[in-house]
Amino acid sequence: MKETKKYILVVDDDLDILVFCEKILSNIGVVVLKATNTEDALKKILEYAPHMVLLDINLENEAGFKLLDSLKEREILQYLKIYMISSEKSKESILLSKKYGVQGYLIKPLSNNTLVNTVKRFSKESALPTYTPVDESKLAKVYVPAEIIKFNEISFVLRSRVKFMTKENIEIESQFFRDMNIKKGHMKIYQKSRDINPGIYDTVMQMIGLPEKILQSIRKRQKRRI
Repeated sequence: MKETKKYILVVDDDLDILVFCEKILSNIGVVVLKATNTEDALKKILEYAPHMVLLDINLENEAGFKLLDSLKEREILQYLKIYMISSEKSKESILLSKKYGVQGYLIKPLSNNTLVNTVKRFSKESALPTYTPVDESKLAKVYVPAEIIKFNEISFVLRSRVKFMTKENIEIESQFFRDMNIKKGHMKIYQKSRDINPGIYDTVMQMIGLPEKILQSIRKRQKRRI
């Protein structure tokens, strides 16, 4: 039996909006994550890697664009699907949102139909990851040399002679990950491999559900590298 879960993060300082989105989206099988500020939102993104983020532009005492800056700084903005939500209709806000490369801009007050149709349209346009119980008797182990090209809190690029064609969970045994205390079950193929040279491929791997202690260790390693 195939079990699909869609995670959507709603970032808004209005608790009524959070409750409204959770009530509507849970009825269509979506797991709604909630945050009222950019700091909490960033933590949830790093922990859950949601399929979509609904981000309010005007949060209390801060702008939603602050979260986009944090994601861009960590080089993970391009891996997320983000829709801005706001009562503002100004061209400046819309143009700035487009400059960040977000997927859309929704005007408050949100209606049931707008919210549901946006999520359904996104689901059709994007193949969301699915969880399928694994038959361990059919698993295969392959030992090949590989190199980690890029690495951050949410993903890494693996360069190897293996070409991955499907988005699915993967287990990678590596001394690097053992030193970081990153367990094999936290990894998933995010994008199909792309050719670099004949017989050499780069694959974006996603890391999900890493504890905060490990995330802090990754940040320290990145600072030392810089």
